[in-house]
Amino acid sequence: MEAIKKNISGRSIVKICFVSCLFALLSIETASAQAPYLAKGNQELNVFGGLSYGLDHWRGSYGGNYAYAFNKVVMAYGEYSYFPGVARNSSETFPNSPITLPEQISLRFNDVHAGVHIRLPIFPEKRIVPYVAAGMGWLRSDVSGSVYVNNVPYPLELAKHNGLAINGGGGLRLYLSGDGRFGLRLEAKAYKPVSGPTTASFGKVSLGIFYQFK
Repeated sequence: MEAIKKNISGRSIVKICFVSCLFALLSIETASAQAPYLAKGNQELNVFGGLSYGLDHWRGSYGGNYAYAFNKVVMAYGEYSYFPGVARNSSETFPNSPITLPEQISLRFNDVHAGVHIRLPIFPEKRIVPYVAAGMGWLRSDVSGSVYVNNVPYPLELAKHNGLAINGGGGLRLYLSGDGRFGLRLEAKAYKPVSGPTTASFGKVSLGIFYQFK
């Protein structure tokens, strides 16, 4: 009798999960049918500004991107971002440096990468679409700072470094118009350089305005 109860309970859980998944898929299908901004072939131009976080300092950042929707869920995109100064411990970044560096140095990053946005249209009536993002691309860093000689600071410029970086995060699209032409995008991402002067992670939070067309 106990085994039968467990079996019934297990079947019930499977049925509930199946019905829930089916309902979610139908909701997404209905949302895409009602919302033109979730259609296949949507193209989006976005410019953004925000804050980047390095070691213990928040700095500005800005950039732009272009996205194309392969279907109602998957959007491919290309992006450029500029980070004016991400703080790093010099001893970790250049452990074998032949010169004495300050405790912290500032790295200016130029980032060009491509990736995907996975749209999650679960609030169609509110014109809010959450998404998750992942990408990989080229990261160029310029290292700047000051070297102190007899307590006098001298500007420091080291060679530029190129390397790969991966990133991931997510955000929200808020469509301001019913046709989805204009909207706002809030996004948070973490970056992980694979090579270059530093492999320590850094992140950014940005707010952008976009225009979508087909």
